[in-house]
Amino acid sequence: MYPSGHIPRAPKGKSKSAQNDWSFVEICIKCKAEPEALDPFDDRNDDKQPTSSDRKGALGQILSYAEFVLQRQQRTCLFMVLLLGDLCRLVRFDRSGAIASEKFNYKTNGGALIEFLWRYARCDLATRGYDPSAERVSPTSDLGKKMLARATKKPADAGPEDYVRELFEKSLKTDWSWWKLRVDGEHGVVRHFLVGEPNFQAPGVAGRGTRGYVALDADNIDGQFYYLKDAWRVVSRQIDKEGKILQFLNKNGVKYIPTLECHGDIISPTIQLTKTNQLWKDLHKRKTSAVCPFKKHQHYRIVVKEVGQEMAKFERGRQLIHALWCCIF
Repeated sequence: MYPSGHIPRAPKGKSKSAQNDWSFVEICIKCKAEPEALDPFDDRNDDKQPTSSDRKGALGQILSYAEFVLQRQQRTCLFMVLLLGDLCRLVRFDRSGAIASEKFNYKTNGGALIEFLWRYARCDLATRGYDPSAERVSPTSDLGKKMLARATKKPADAGPEDYVRELFEKSLKTDWSWWKLRVDGEHGVVRHFLVGEPNFQAPGVAGRGTRGYVALDADNIDGQFYYLKDAWRVVSRQIDKEGKILQFLNKNGVKYIPTLECHGDIISPTIQLTKTNQLWKDLHKRKTSAVCPFKKHQHYRIVVKEVGQEMAKFERGRQLIHALWCCIF
């Protein structure tokens, strides 16, 4: 399902079908003809994990769809409708994992599916799973044009360091969404950064979902480039925020490490936490010995001043050896 105005169209004059546009998918709907053999959630097991190869294949398939959406969009969660013959499950994904409803017959109990879609259509964007701290930037907008102009403005005295601008230019693909991302820094200081396609993305659905971007300060587009890391950090007393560690190291003059620009959890308009872990605990609250298999994650962004170069782009072995020496000493 797509929002109005973003429905994919088949190419004119061709018999090909329209391709999925993962950048704008609202809800994924997957249909399987066999309600039992191809159900990715096995009710015979306490943890609902599939054991047969067919069920595992079905689970891998819906996870791949969720991954495509989470890669292309700025999301806190994603909903999916899974149709299994005459039966239906509603599935919710976030960076902790996935939780599914019990199966119900949507032919004899269609009201349950209709009510879900009715409620979903009337929710605000944040409740649907969109990240309110991210604003989509159209390439044809004034801001999009400024991003492109900065990316293609090659300095007359461009040297080896111009690879950073080239990376940013490469990220501004027309078939990928551009974003204005909010960073809630320390002491209430809010910054906004402009990004295109990430040059690094961690695979999978569950986990930190780390993405790395070459970024521009939205309030100083003609200024320097930065590197922005967007991740869902694990909430634990034993794990410090990466920005706090960098801040401590910078303050104590440690060399050869990134220079912190700003960092912080996304807290406005609301704190962004995964819910799968809490939903699991609510479901198993009567089992005092049950250990939750899902970790609690919180949305976090950090910006540093240096933009590194991939080791694969090094021209000489001496560069690699020097980089390793800097890491050690």
